[in-house]
Amino acid sequence: MELIWHKQDDGSWDDNTHWNTVTVFNERTIEWIKANTKPGDLVHVRGRIRNGSYEKDGDTVYTTDLITTEFLLLAKHQPGAPQPKDADERLIDKEA
Repeated sequence: MELIWHKQDDGSWDDNTHWNTVTVFNERTIEWIKANTKPGDLVHVRGRIRNGSYEKDGDTVYTTDLITTEFLLLAKHQPGAPQPKDADERLIDKEA
């Protein structure tokens, strides 16, 4: 997730949240993430970018995958703290 704050003309701050889906291949890491993280936790993910393409209905579809090589839990969500408006509470496992 990328969270960018913008200062409005009236002096207030507005956030512009951008969510990224990452791919985790390591089974132990997947199990640890499921057991130890929840929506709203602050995490740090490091990895690599993999570009690919495939054919669908005669058209070439280009993809960009964010492959996780390092996953860190930085802080647990604090009850009562604001959550981003578009928080996605699903944990998506993507196997290749």
